[in-house]
Amino acid sequence: LQHRAAHRYAAAKKELDRMRGLIDRLSAYDPPMLHPRYSRSYLDRFFAPATEQAFERVTGGNKLMAGLDDEWKFLVDHEDVGEVLGYWRPQMNGGSWQRARTSTTSWSNLGLRYYMKKPAWYRQSVNLPESAAGKTIYLWFGGVDDFARVWVNGKEVGAAKGAFKPFEFDVTEAVRPGERNVVVVKVVDRSLSELGTGGITAPAMFYAREASRQK
Repeated sequence: LQHRAAHRYAAAKKELDRMRGLIDRLSAYDPPMLHPRYSRSYLDRFFAPATEQAFERVTGGNKLMAGLDDEWKFLVDHEDVGEVLGYWRPQMNGGSWQRARTSTTSWSNLGLRYYMKKPAWYRQSVNLPESAAGKTIYLWFGGVDDFARVWVNGKEVGAAKGAFKPFEFDVTEAVRPGERNVVVVKVVDRSLSELGTGGITAPAMFYAREASRQK
């Protein structure tokens, strides 16, 4: 998780593979020290997809352009008025924004243990290098629990659903190479079934896809 939050995806993938080997070794004891099915399914459900896909997105000719910080500005929107009030705009617009780390802080950690079907907002700005000009740029998320709408520099670039599943958008027309770019995410946890969930759950980054892989 530390490697992943710092966008060291090769190192994160190496640790993931090591963890799988450890599970195999511990579950081979008689009696087993770990339940092989549950321990592997937990790893594959909550950690592997973001780690493996992130590694793929920055290798094989693809290139990391800018990693978003693990710490976001965060605001609970109890009345669901953020879109009307313009929380998605690049400039800060109202509200008492706090700070939340996405690698270690779920909504439960923030005291929102039973907060559901109402949104919360995340925002931050990141510098995109001038070398991004002329390339097809994607904004990738490792996971959100469980519905998200995303804006870049005030332009809505897409929506995604599915807890802990990576997703991405082509943001070439929305980004500004050589400048600070504002990313805003509206998240709704629509089906609370356990504690320790809710919100952005994995890293996010801008990357350039290899020309031969572009759709």
